[in-house]
Amino acid sequence: MTVREVAPRVGQAVLDPKREFTLSVVLMVGGFVLNAVVTLGFHPSVEGDDHEAIFTEYADSGAWAATHVGQLAGVLLGLGGLYVLARALRSEAPHLAALAAAGAVTTAAIWAVVQAVDGVALSSMQSRPG
Repeated sequence: MTVREVAPRVGQAVLDPKREFTLSVVLMVGGFVLNAVVTLGFHPSVEGDDHEAIFTEYADSGAWAATHVGQLAGVLLGLGGLYVLARALRSEAPHLAALAAAGAVTTAAIWAVVQAVDGVALSSMQSRPG
């Protein structure tokens, strides 16, 4: 086997494109469903537009840590699906696929930071007197 025969294989997907598309759909839909179930099932809500009351109820609920972990897992699953889709499309549109993959990774990092900051804020709200 020559270098020219091996070179096109470097960086190619392990799965065939059909399986990558299927995996990407399963990950994206699974992430969406998990995020929806966690948010609708465990995230407390107060009627109206009183953000202080909503935040206070959420901090006092005790479920905020599990809710944040579940939401983060759902978003990471969905973004993982986008990343797999980008890998599947890289032979057709390599620059667009690279941009989509970079966007998925960047969004995952930003979402993790947002969840961490929100968690710190809820933790400090929980320990606040009165």
